[in-house]
Amino acid sequence: MSTDKIVLIVGLILAIIAAFVANTYLGIAVVIVGIAVGLMCVADSEQLLFLVLAVALASVAGAVDVIPVVGPYITAILTSVSALISAAAAAVIVKIIVAKAIP
Repeated sequence: MSTDKIVLIVGLILAIIAAFVANTYLGIAVVIVGIAVGLMCVADSEQLLFLVLAVALASVAGAVDVIPVVGPYITAILTSVSALISAAAAAVIVKIIVAKAIP
């Protein structure tokens, strides 16, 4: 298993844990791992697709809250994963800007 897949899996596990445990340091860890995911896991050919994914996930994260019993739990997980992916998207945006600025 490659390093970038391990970083992504660790990020997803942290995001799921952060959905149920209210801890500031865990949230910071999710953002830091998200930045690492954006720098390591997103290839140049996948950047546009990844940015669309980040916007779509942020948009629909709260939509499943109306499902009885499991809705709030799914919303918490999706919101936390959205934080991970949004941090990764910010890193991808910085990569794009740096690539344009330094030919």
